[in-house]
Amino acid sequence: MKVTNPYSFRRIIFKVYNFSTYPKLWISSLLKKINLIVSIDTECDKDIHWNIPHPIQYRNTEFGILERLVPLFLRYGIKATYLLSPEVIRHKPSVKVFRSLNNCELGTHLHIEFIEPDRIDEPKDTNGIQAFLSYDKEKEKLANLTQLFTETFGFKPKSFRAGRFGISKHTFTILNDLGYTVDSSITPFKILKFNGYKLNHWGKYPWPYHIRGTQMLQVPVSIINTGYIKLPKLLLIKCSDENKWLKYILNKTRFSRGNSMVEAYAA
Repeated sequence: MKVTNPYSFRRIIFKVYNFSTYPKLWISSLLKKINLIVSIDTECDKDIHWNIPHPIQYRNTEFGILERLVPLFLRYGIKATYLLSPEVIRHKPSVKVFRSLNNCELGTHLHIEFIEPDRIDEPKDTNGIQAFLSYDKEKEKLANLTQLFTETFGFKPKSFRAGRFGISKHTFTILNDLGYTVDSSITPFKILKFNGYKLNHWGKYPWPYHIRGTQMLQVPVSIINTGYIKLPKLLLIKCSDENKWLKYILNKTRFSRGNSMVEAYAA
């Protein structure tokens, strides 16, 4: 008679992930159709630390979009959302590019350095966070950004994302009053740190939901705390090759964020 260890590593994994109770549910979830939402924070050229070269450059909007992104999106039938920062909306060659696009949505993206009040024409970086502005100043900046967009493109924007995801407790109310219907500034499971200050997005829903007290929809970014990436690796150290389906499921939990937002939700 073969005796099995009730506390084997394999059983522990199945208990932690609840696969032993709901295996069909997990497998069926992998077979569901996925709705992919691609949204892009569209700004002047920067390095990974948000430092801006001088003079300011716009190669990513003048050339990168038309030469790289548009052909890719056309190939796969993707209707992208470009969230435009104030400096891009003022940059005529970039505006010409976006006016030439058909199969896309245009929205707004706030880096507070580039819009009145206290506008800086050529900042060294975009480390300012709207969450740390006063209510009146944040409201004025968002109103000015919305007006700039409307005057440039001839229609009001409906979608918004805060620069560096730095929303305040007032942001949704202000956006709702300005006529926005979608925000995408939430990064679930992340605690954002800015020069000693913290914005806690821990515990926020990782799926789309209506924002209480507004007419708006929140579409969180598909993101995970990078510390969790190590967890599946540790759990899989002793897994045998026969558990390929389990490895596949665990690997599905690994997500990362690049400069372009790629968001996926189960239908």
